[in-house]
Amino acid sequence: MFSDPKIILLFVIASINVILGFLVLIRKRRSWVNIFYSLVVFSIALWAIGLSYFIDSIDFVSAILWARIYYIAAAMIAYSFLMFGLLFPYVKMKFIWWKHILILIPFFASCILVFTKYHIEAIFIQPWGKDVILGWGYVVFTVYFLMYMGIGFVSMWKKERESLGIRKMQIKYVLLGTLIAALGGSVFNLFLPLVGNYKFIWLGPLFTFLMAIFISYAIIRYRLMNIRLILSRIVHYIFSFVATFLIVDATLYFFEAFDTNLTNFKSIAISSLFAIFVIILHDPFQKFFGKITSNIFFRGVSDYQNLFKSIGNTISKQVSREGLAYSVSKNLYEELKVDFVKIYIKEEGSNRYKILGSNQESINNNSCIIEKLKSDNRIIITEELELNQNDTPKIDEYQKLEKIVEKLNELKIEFIVPIVIEEKLIAIIALGQKRSNEIFDKEIIEFFDVLSPQIATALEKARLYDESQQFNIKLKSEVDKATSDLVKANIRLKQLDQSKSEFLSIAAHQLRTPLTGIKGYISMFLEGDFGKITDDQRIELEKIYRSSDRLTRLVDVFLNVSRIETGRLDLKKENFDFIKIVEDVVSDLSQQAKKKNLKITIQKPDEEIPKILADKDKIHDVVMNLVDNSIKYTEKGWINIRISKSKSLITLEVEDSGIGISENEIDKLFQKFSRAEAVSRIHTGGSGLGLFIAKKIIETHGGRIWAESEGKDKGSSFTFTLPIQSKINE
Repeated sequence: MFSDPKIILLFVIASINVILGFLVLIRKRRSWVNIFYSLVVFSIALWAIGLSYFIDSIDFVSAILWARIYYIAAAMIAYSFLMFGLLFPYVKMKFIWWKHILILIPFFASCILVFTKYHIEAIFIQPWGKDVILGWGYVVFTVYFLMYMGIGFVSMWKKERESLGIRKMQIKYVLLGTLIAALGGSVFNLFLPLVGNYKFIWLGPLFTFLMAIFISYAIIRYRLMNIRLILSRIVHYIFSFVATFLIVDATLYFFEAFDTNLTNFKSIAISSLFAIFVIILHDPFQKFFGKITSNIFFRGVSDYQNLFKSIGNTISKQVSREGLAYSVSKNLYEELKVDFVKIYIKEEGSNRYKILGSNQESINNNSCIIEKLKSDNRIIITEELELNQNDTPKIDEYQKLEKIVEKLNELKIEFIVPIVIEEKLIAIIALGQKRSNEIFDKEIIEFFDVLSPQIATALEKARLYDESQQFNIKLKSEVDKATSDLVKANIRLKQLDQSKSEFLSIAAHQLRTPLTGIKGYISMFLEGDFGKITDDQRIELEKIYRSSDRLTRLVDVFLNVSRIETGRLDLKKENFDFIKIVEDVVSDLSQQAKKKNLKITIQKPDEEIPKILADKDKIHDVVMNLVDNSIKYTEKGWINIRISKSKSLITLEVEDSGIGISENEIDKLFQKFSRAEAVSRIHTGGSGLGLFIAKKIIETHGGRIWAESEGKDKGSSFTFTLPIQSKINE
């Protein structure tokens, strides 16, 4: 049988698929993705074995039997691949039991049809081998196979289009590998037999070797199904199988067994059997002898009870966080037999977790690892997190878990424990890989569930101790520093006060005096005191006069700001008619409003408003600023000035139909040099100080000012209140 190279190749392909399917299945037995993928490769193995026995069969009865077996295997390939395509790497839609029954009906129907004469009508012997006459049932089988395989490919293709990053590459390589295998198998084992060519049916299974290559690359490069160790096991088992096979075969030859014919069936069977026993017994022997060597070199398994007592003694003795972290890390490292133990503690006043007393790496507070620990508040095992990642259907959640896994692998952390007190993450314990390469079991998780609250309490007590020690050390230096800073600040304040006084003097005398002279001379030119001027000259002189007037007002604005900041804003109180002030402002600005066709109205209260005690000029400036702003930033519509009176307050509201103010800009309007974005585009010449000065004037009078708007292009209103009997704030 094994003298035919075709049969040997088919058995090699079957062996590769069996080993791959077995290792994937035992990796995660409860995962439907792993189950159906294993079923795919087991079916491929059965398909290859059935073909090999069909080729080697010497009678028609066994030939028909093996032909039906490999067609059943092909039907199983289509069914299991469809299920794999729907589930890998996540379920896109809810999968309920009756849908699965609908999928199984064509599968069972195809299997039943295989055992009838409508599928295989007859078998003939040709010079090149066996030829099969197929009936109309084979056409039905072909439709079933192509339909199921096609649906599986379309499902994976859609998921590949929707996915990102590593998951996208995983699906891409699985899709490409299975597509090549499906195309090769379909050509030689589906389409050619359909047209009467049965000569090359042995070639179909060979294409599954390419599928294994692509999937193996995805396992190594892109962590497919989180079975990166599986490929190394496959290679290990293959080499074990080949080496054992050759050793046993050579031994049989040495002892002249089977007449030194090593290619006969018995010799190959015995060698293969010994090789399989080596593979099967490898893991149990490794665990058994691993325990013995661990007992010799690693002092036995971890004794969590004694470890807990040891750490308890450490907690009772250590009073500083650095000493506590070092002692606990040492105990855990020695007893748990891991590559490393690191305790990251949250730094006070910092946004990172650091190993105290060390310059090793730190973990930022905004790290994806810290965010995961804060949100879940439970132990993270990197290997389990990788498994959860592939089972996650949502792209955003998949990417989030992917970042966490990558960061943990970068730090070589396999096990991480959150240390929480009062719902605050104060520290984390990070463990490396176990030196014995064993997994972190339930026992160690339960151990840390009990230990972590104890460590949290101890760290909190140590933190308080550290703070009390540092407080005494810092107190004297802080007092000395504060005294020195106060002396320096006092000297600096005196210098600034003197500089500001000098600036005010320069601004008042050196800036205003020339500007007043300029305005006076220009006024004389305009009034004809120096002779008649032309119309063009008058236009230019009026521009100069307006610019000088604007500059004078700007100097006054900066002087007011300087006085406000130094607390020297003097108010000259007098009793005056508030409504008269408003009417004067409207009269002064009426020409500007007419140019823009704006209607200004004043709503007065029904009752008489008494005179108020305030600084008339400064209140006039505030009203002027509010009404002037409304005119500037209202392109069309109206401006309404509403005056009202309560028991002790006068309220003025200036409302318009202008450009409005966004919600996030209202709070900034009354700050220095602050202007709304839309306002800056319309009127670029503003200083951004008018509302700041208005606010200070109103507040100095004991009043309040604010702005309201429903949003862009919905107008705005500015309101201030003044006490009728004003008391100036000192």
